[in-house]
Amino acid sequence: MLKQLLFHCREDLIMINLLMNDTLHKESCKQTHERIVLIIFTPFIGDTILYLNVLRELANYYHSQGKRCNIITLKQNKSIIEQYCEYDEIYIYDYNRYILEKKYRKEFYGKVRGVLYEKVINPYYDNLLDADIIAMSSRGKEKIVADRNKIYPGRILNRSILKNRLRKQAYNKVVVSAPDRMDYIKQSYFMKKLGISSFRASISYMKPMVELKNIPNSKYCIVAPGASK
Repeated sequence: MLKQLLFHCREDLIMINLLMNDTLHKESCKQTHERIVLIIFTPFIGDTILYLNVLRELANYYHSQGKRCNIITLKQNKSIIEQYCEYDEIYIYDYNRYILEKKYRKEFYGKVRGVLYEKVINPYYDNLLDADIIAMSSRGKEKIVADRNKIYPGRILNRSILKNRLRKQAYNKVVVSAPDRMDYIKQSYFMKKLGISSFRASISYMKPMVELKNIPNSKYCIVAPGASK
């Protein structure tokens, strides 16, 4: 318990230091003639499956407009996104290395800040602090976030002044949805705000990753607990 508390305190101090660090906003970035969209998606595997249709539709939509589409996500999400979505580049975000290794944080943010993106989009309707810090340090003409207007649980940055400052620096457009709406309703609402009116939220269809044996002949159901890690 004490070890976990110290870990989160270290995390919060790192976040606050980044928030106050003016060098995030002064470094130059590479100008490019390509139209590139960056998607930031850092939840664990369960929510990645829940949002798989959103991630796939975002890539397809911006590709249809002649734009490149990159994504930042966790290592454990990479194989699923590679199999079901068509992103031009997948940047891996290692949460543990980010918290513990200063060199990794510097290299990671250097990569994120290296390109001026046409859009930076965080489609996840839950406030993940690390995703907001990534968005704040990225360079984008338009930076959009889905927000259920909920404070960060159990952290120093629960304080509204710091939270509001962080969101103000990270994004220039916030799509707020009522917190009691179902995830699929919120997904459709967010996509419509992006101008993707044809999107219809639904349960993600995935091919079996292992061979299924002993399937009963009668009707049956499959229960898949949403493990976070």
